[in-house]
Amino acid sequence: MPLPNPRYVAMYPLQQSIFNKDTGLPLAGGYILFFEDEARTIPKNVFVQTQAPGPTYSYTSIGSQVTLSAIGTTQYLGTDSIIFLYPFDAAGLPELYYIEVFSSDNILQFTRSGWP
Repeated sequence: MPLPNPRYVAMYPLQQSIFNKDTGLPLAGGYILFFEDEARTIPKNVFVQTQAPGPTYSYTSIGSQVTLSAIGTTQYLGTDSIIFLYPFDAAGLPELYYIEVFSSDNILQFTRSGWP
């Protein structure tokens, strides 16, 4: 069985919830924006892992914004999903992420630079 591509990096441990900095409640309906760390206005895509029939894994781009579920976990198409980052440019050189996390009220909760 081939291993998945090691250049993709899982963003969070399994089932980690993100909480609102003001209320302490899960960040239900919040969202995460992803940018190039060196150019923080240029969106940078993230991915979900998919499995074809058999042991073949691939990664599907889902854009540069991820919505959080009712319990504050990352989701894709309404299902809890592990988000994968590709911290490289088209030439294979390192290109890290700058991440902004917002509440459903568009209030900035926190940022991360130089990720992962």
